[in-house]
Amino acid sequence: MSEIIAQSVANSDITRWNLKYQKGQSRQVGPRGEPELIALTGLLDNQGLALDMAAGRGRTALYLAELGYRVIACDGAETALAGCSRFARNRGLNVSCMVCDLDTYRFSAGLFDLLVVVRYLNRSLLPILPDWIRPNGWLFYKTFNSRFLKTNPGFNPDYTVQPGELDRIFSELDIHASDIEGGELVSDERMSFVFARKPPDND
Repeated sequence: MSEIIAQSVANSDITRWNLKYQKGQSRQVGPRGEPELIALTGLLDNQGLALDMAAGRGRTALYLAELGYRVIACDGAETALAGCSRFARNRGLNVSCMVCDLDTYRFSAGLFDLLVVVRYLNRSLLPILPDWIRPNGWLFYKTFNSRFLKTNPGFNPDYTVQPGELDRIFSELDIHASDIEGGELVSDERMSFVFARKPPDND
């Protein structure tokens, strides 16, 4: 059963994204995993709780739900999540759509079996993302790197990483694949990704 959980969010950036998604509401919504994530799905447990952060229209969230996860699709733009919620409800997928300010909202530690972030970068959040994952849980993070600027010179460079930078940022995790390690999985050299597992808690 899908639902939309709305937090109190209001700022100029969220308003801009709401308007952008509202103009594109006629676009088809459905499950679609990132190529690298699809290639690595065999390593996942396909059960438990997953977070799709900056979910947009929820294509990744719906893909994870089809695998068997209970999914929270989180985004600041309610108009983006509306289509995801309808699709999940019609297909009986276990997706809860959560409207919140991604820059300020914090989840509880050890909550998620899988955390997915695609095409979203807030550097202040990067150090705390592993805290939200349970021991033995997974992180898939994919975003634009500096090569993207060659074909999109107007793009804000603050929202790009350097190739291989995600490996260094998440070095406390066990990295199974990335644009450096297992680089043959990369579907677009302008994107960087990391697929990593949180070590078990041996305390």
